[in-house]
Amino acid sequence: MTKDQIKAYEKQLKPCPWCGKKPTIEERADYADFAVRCHTITCQVLPCTWYYDSPEEAVEAWNKRGGEE
Repeated sequence: MTKDQIKAYEKQLKPCPWCGKKPTIEERADYADFAVRCHTITCQVLPCTWYYDSPEEAVEAWNKRGGEE
């Protein structure tokens, strides 16, 4: 997947629920899977999703908040 494609998916991401900053999508080339992660140095939690087969799945997991079905 190209960097431009990744950036397009990143535009769909909600801010980090702990620090409010913009997360990024991480791709593991060896496994061809994707996760969303907050890398903000001031974030006390540094949350990360599981790795998913597609960036769509990773974005969906990140954007889901507690209490949502």
